[in-house]
Amino acid sequence: AWYIGSDWGFDASGGVDLITAFNDVADYVHSKSDVPLATCVSGVSTSANLASSLKWDFVCANAGWDGASDLLSFLGVAANGTKSSSGWAAQAISHKLPILVGQAGWAGLNDSYLQDHQNAFGDMLAAIVATDAYGVVGAVYQTFLDQPTNPTEWSRNLGLMTPSVAVSGLN
Repeated sequence: AWYIGSDWGFDASGGVDLITAFNDVADYVHSKSDVPLATCVSGVSTSANLASSLKWDFVCANAGWDGASDLLSFLGVAANGTKSSSGWAAQAISHKLPILVGQAGWAGLNDSYLQDHQNAFGDMLAAIVATDAYGVVGAVYQTFLDQPTNPTEWSRNLGLMTPSVAVSGLN
């Protein structure tokens, strides 16, 4: 699949112009290829508008940073499993669009959630698998390990992997 940008700001001022710009890119890509495409969104409150306005083939949701409860909240699913009619899960299902979690991982090396939850990615994958009834089909692992703030932080155990320094002399 093609992943065209992230967090475009569709619900900010000028969002209509951004939707048009994305759709122009989508039209071009669709004219050249049958590969499905999407853009990833996070923190966007206008899911009903975007689900019907964007020319995407699946919903890409950057909602995998802070555990299962935040993922479900982004999807518009209450703790009891009830879906909001305007939430991403309901809109994606209504428009027959699968949902891919585009950023499942950790927000940064100094993220307190990571420090408190060493198996955070494993827990996130379990939550994603459990949300298949809401249209979630998978996730893309992402972390900002390529941007360490302190060379000693390379030794942190992330539960899924332990990064190591590949280049000496980092400041």
